[in-house]
Amino acid sequence: MTSIIVNSNISVEKGPQINVPASQITVNAINKIAIELDTTNTTNTTNNTTFVEVQPGKKVEFLLIQSSQYTSTNPAQKIMYAIDYSTQPPNDPPAPEQIHLDKPQVYQGKGVISSLFPGGVQKIWFKNGLTEKVTLEILVGRDATS
Repeated sequence: MTSIIVNSNISVEKGPQINVPASQITVNAINKIAIELDTTNTTNTTNNTTFVEVQPGKKVEFLLIQSSQYTSTNPAQKIMYAIDYSTQPPNDPPAPEQIHLDKPQVYQGKGVISSLFPGGVQKIWFKNGLTEKVTLEILVGRDATS
């Protein structure tokens, strides 16, 4: 067993500051995945997309996705991702299932993860719409018991 400790301090410029108490998530296993996502990536890709496998998917209790870059001067250029979408490769997920990776994304707790991603977190689809290569870091905390 190991613990993931999440600390948050929220500050509004010229406004209130909220210190959120640290939360501790106890998990059996963690996976830290780093991938380079090129605009023409051909490794583990279909139609200029990249897939990351996460196992076992229904037991994920913590998920962090962050990128080395999020924005472009062209607002139409985006990094998109989807988690266990209904469409299978080589088709892209439908637009409602795609999430814009515009800032670091943190999901913590079985409740929110199972509500947002009822099929579990087994495969994450990424598409880099930026003109530059980016490095993605993914941290997964999960129950590894059967």
